Amino acid sequence: MLKKSKKIIIILATCCSALAFGQIAPVSSRTTFKTPYSTQVSEWPEKITLTLLLRDLNVTNGRVFVRMRIESTTVSLETLPLYGSQAFQLDGGVPIQIDGSELRVLFRPENLVFSGITREEFIRNGSRLPEGRYKLWFEVYEWGSRLKVSASEGFATINLHDIEPPILNFPKNNSLITAQTPQNIVFSWTPRHLSAIGSGFRGIYDFELVQVPQHYNGDLQILFEITSKYAEKTAFQTQFRYSEFDEVLVPNQRYAFRVRVRSMDDNNESFQFKNNGYSEIFTFRYTEKGVEIDE
Repeated sequence: MLKKSKKIIIILATCCSALAFGQIAPVSSRTTFKTPYSTQVSEWPEKITLTLLLRDLNVTNGRVFVRMRIESTTVSLETLPLYGSQAFQLDGGVPIQIDGSELRVLFRPENLVFSGITREEFIRNGSRLPEGRYKLWFEVYEWGSRLKVSASEGFATINLHDIEPPILNFPKNNSLITAQTPQNIVFSWTPRHLSAIGSGFRGIYDFELVQVPQHYNGDLQILFEITSKYAEKTAFQTQFRYSEFDEVLVPNQRYAFRVRVRSMDDNNESFQFKNNGYSEIFTFRYTEKGVEIDE
């Protein structure tokens, strides 16, 4: 008899809790997202603010929780059906602002349902999402009944685009550079990350030069990974003058170079680069005037 009474009390409490919000969905939610955007979803809680407003002035001490949704045309992430945030208390007509730190648990991979990308891919990519235009919003549910009570959900729009690496200008690929005394070669490139500057990105450039062994016809990318760099320089402009103060280039040798763009603040994790920020690889032959090259 006692157990039956407890069940009746629980059912009545749930019904009363649901009735506290009336027969309509009276809560609105609005999500704002501060720039710069980050491609890592794990960093998003630091960027967001959620505003909830209970529009029914007759309700006080209404307890709710929220679930999250992230969507693009190809990818979606949403809170597990039986999961949700902590409880938040609402009073009619009084908006509350919820800091993203209070919602961090909703962004954990183990608490999400994935579509268009697997949980394993998401974790392997460091919680990064593919390029695209995403919407982020939160649905509101009554704490006791677990019924949805949000009338509208204002979403934040996040545009994720990979940053393009620089385009090499000079020396031209497979060009011939005649040796000078003192040596003087101006390497130049064109940046393609200017659209990211508005998102807080400040770039610098790493210049790398390797000597290509004679008769080498292998992958130049691999050569950069296995060979000691002949020269490594950091540039703040879109060109670099290789002068007599740098490592002396050997006449009649072939060289390869590339440029990498990265964040001046060392926060590369907040931005996603194509080819990890590396340009194409160009080569040139450094020769003495009148000397033929034996390849």
